Amino acid sequence: IARSFPTGRPLLDRELLRLIGMLAPANRELLPKILDGIHAQSSPADDIHRLIVLARIEVERTYEQSMATSAALVNLEIKIHERGMKQDSNWDDRLGELYHTLCRIDPVIPQIIVDQPGFGLAGHVLLLSEVPPNKVPTAIERFVDNIQQDETFEWSSDMIFAIGGSKRLEHRQLVRDQLDNFAVKGAVLMVLSEAPVVSDRELFTEGLRSAQINVVRACLASLSKLPPGHTPQELFLLLATARRMMNNPEEFALREMAVRLLQHSTSQAFGFEFGKEGYRSQPGTLQLWDTWLREKYPHFQWSGPDTTTVNQFLSGLEVVGWDTGIADRGRNLFLRLACAKCHGGRRALGPDLQGIGKRFSRRDLFAAIIDPSRDVSPRYQTTSIVTTEGKTYVGLIVYESVDGLLLRDAEHRTWRIEADEIESRFMQPTSLMPAGLLKDRSPQDLADLNSYLQGL
Repeated sequence: IARSFPTGRPLLDRELLRLIGMLAPANRELLPKILDGIHAQSSPADDIHRLIVLARIEVERTYEQSMATSAALVNLEIKIHERGMKQDSNWDDRLGELYHTLCRIDPVIPQIIVDQPGFGLAGHVLLLSEVPPNKVPTAIERFVDNIQQDETFEWSSDMIFAIGGSKRLEHRQLVRDQLDNFAVKGAVLMVLSEAPVVSDRELFTEGLRSAQINVVRACLASLSKLPPGHTPQELFLLLATARRMMNNPEEFALREMAVRLLQHSTSQAFGFEFGKEGYRSQPGTLQLWDTWLREKYPHFQWSGPDTTTVNQFLSGLEVVGWDTGIADRGRNLFLRLACAKCHGGRRALGPDLQGIGKRFSRRDLFAAIIDPSRDVSPRYQTTSIVTTEGKTYVGLIVYESVDGLLLRDAEHRTWRIEADEIESRFMQPTSLMPAGLLKDRSPQDLADLNSYLQGL
């Protein structure tokens, strides 16, 4: 096969590549032949197939071959971007596994990949997973250069974590500027929580509403490092957090953090039992907190996703001038609220919204937006998985086999969990979609959003 390849006949060469990949021959003569097929005019689909075959040939590479492989990996994203091609939902996960294998076989790749021409696009962030620490600052500079030149730069949680790891104030400010981007807000809060400041207290308080346990943990940890808070909004949110954190040991530990903050801020105790002996619901104790807070702040209107709040919002729909809605403005709002993150694109986690106006009444549609966990289809209910190491992951299962599964969380991070690592798993009756997306939106905003949704 090594002598015959390439034949110059595209279909035959493609099948020979498949065969070489299955045989995984330790044949150095094949490396340049495979790499020669990756060039400026080659298709990204052909490039990825050749890279997969290269990852199956475990022989020592020359420096020139390491450079060619690194360039091919970087150019994949460039070609896809320039040609407007689409990727399937598992592209990042599969490419990440391929990249890891290539770096294991060829340790030179992570040393040189950030210096390749064109490195710095949003999709290149997954290549940081193998880059040594001394090369990370260079990679961040390349990303920042692209961000400053491209107003449409597509931020992701991974990009937030990457740039947020920089010690430079201007880089951390770029991360802070994304607080209004719902698609990455949780990741921004996690970065800010590493060095919390009093001026961000309200951000961490609101972050307690997150459906992501990692975000809640970061916000609780931040609040515990700041002086005690005494606003009713913070106290009620701490109580709400304590009430919903009771599904597994990790959540019970977070509930204790919330209760300790309540005790510290109010000097009240109500007999809450800490430690593993207290890893149970303790509804009576939490109800005493509820009663005390409502007596302490009788005029405070709790803004949680309760029935009263939802009904008030739905009643307000009657005064909206629906005929004044402009679809283009509604589309812009749809994008700003990061709805497209889960309801569009190759990594969509939520249902397809095409024809949504024909499937739901306007009232039901907005009820689902304002309170997404009220009636969640089993298909979109989150799964909580506890591993044998005591780690908890919450998200949607996007792939599962007898060997394990892939779980994607609200920050669009994908976690691969092997079957023998799973200690327990259970479905949660909650949605990854955050509540409060339409909080403080004007009637005109609602009319615009409705116009856009009805036209899909």
